[in-house]
Formats: sequence, C-alpha cells, structure tokens
Amino acid sequence: MFCPGCGAEIADNANLCPRCAQNRPPEANVQLELGGTAVQLLGWILLAIVASLVLVPMAWVAAAMNRWLCRNLKFSDGTTATFSGTGGQVVGWIILYLVVVIGYQLANQYAVKAGILFMLVLLAVYFVALAAIMIRLIGWFVSHVELSSGPSLSFTGTFGGLVGWNLLVMISCLTIIGWAWAAAGMYRWFARNTRGQGIEFQFHGKGHQILWRTLVLCLTSILIIPIPWMTLWFMRWYVRNVSLKRGAGAAVAA
Repeated sequence: MFCPGCGAEIADNANLCPRCAQNRPPEANVQLELGGTAVQLLGWILLAIVASLVLVPMAWVAAAMNRWLCRNLKFSDGTTATFSGTGGQVVGWIILYLVVVIGYQLANQYAVKAGILFMLVLLAVYFVALAAIMIRLIGWFVSHVELSSGPSLSFTGTFGGLVGWNLLVMISCLTIIGWAWAAAGMYRWFARNTRGQGIEFQFHGKGHQILWRTLVLCLTSILIIPIPWMTLWFMRWYVRNVSLKRGAGAAVAA
C-alpha cells in the first residue's frame, strides 16, 4: 500500500511509513458529508449570475465557490479539504466557456432557418467545444483540492471519455427516464478517475435515486424560492454517495 501522507510505498507488514514515519492507516471507506446552508448557496448563485454577465469576474467567483465547497466537506475520518486554485489560472477557459454558450444560443437562431443539417453540425461543434473546455476545468478543480491527510489528487479521465458519457446521457434522454442511469454511470466514471497515490473515490448512487430526486428538484423549482434549499438537498445526497477508499486496495494514480 501507499502512505496517505507522502505517497511512499509501505510494506504489507510495516506499521509506519519508512519515509515520514506516519502510522499506517487501516483500509477503510471514508464517508463524506456536505455542510453549508441554503442561504450561503443562494448568495453564491446570485453572485455567479451577476459575474457571468460581466464574464471576466466569473473565474474568481468559481474559485471562491470551490473554496466554500471544500471548506464544507466533512470526512468521517476527520480529514479536511481546502481549495488552492485561483481565478487567474482559468479566466481564459471560463470566458471561452461563456462565449461558446452565448455564441451557440445566437447562432441557433440562424440555424433554425438554415435547416436541420446546419442545426446538427452546429450542435456537434458546440458539444465538442464544451467537452474540451470542461475536461480542462475538471482537471483544474481536482488538482487544486488539497486533503489534510493524503497525497495530491489528479483527474485521469480523458476527453474521449467525457464526450462518450455526455453523448450517452443525451441519447438516453430519448427513453424519457434512461438518462438517470446513464448519469449514474457518468458520476461513477468521474469518481473512478479522481485519485491520488493510495486513495481513490467511488460513487454509489443509483439511477432511480437520481431520477426521483431530479423530478422533485424540478417540480419544487417552479416555485422559485425553494431552489437553493432543494439544490443543497440534492448536492448533499450526491456527496453522501461518494466515498474515499484508502489502503492497498486503492488504485495508484498514473
């Protein structure tokens, strides 16, 4: 297995890390919980909306939101998480993301008149562009999450994998409810590809759990006011279904 402190390899019969002398941790699944309040989440949502109208500040708002999220993560073994990323590191990608989204909405108005073929080509370009940007932003987020006990993290998922899972979710929407099971598979893919030496993440949620919770979230959001409370409710369920596995059974990051 590998030491959660420095990442050095520990012999199966050793109780201490030979490099940093940290005690060998037991193999166990660490459970996660999410704190924070709906009022705080509402504040971040409103700030993100205002920042997106100006484009440039959105990167710093995203970094601040990630710091809030990590501060409110609670691990069953007492581990704490912090976020060290800054807006300056991704301001270009955030602006590009917003430009692509806005550009697609404007171009789509013309595409309706140009015909179905142009609409499909435009959608494909939009889809691929978003995936290329998102894989960068996901990698930035994961690599800047720092655990108080454990090595640095990285995201090992590929652009092709992200495109494939998003395409599967889109196609499964044709079945009305199948998208929820596809989304669960995509969440498991995200978790499996978030790892560090001697640790890995797992997602345990099921498709039917995602389906009914999403329906409740959408129905209650019609009333507008419950949106932050219901969104936090959904986020807490998601986080509770993520576990961190330490020990010899955990995969080693490439």
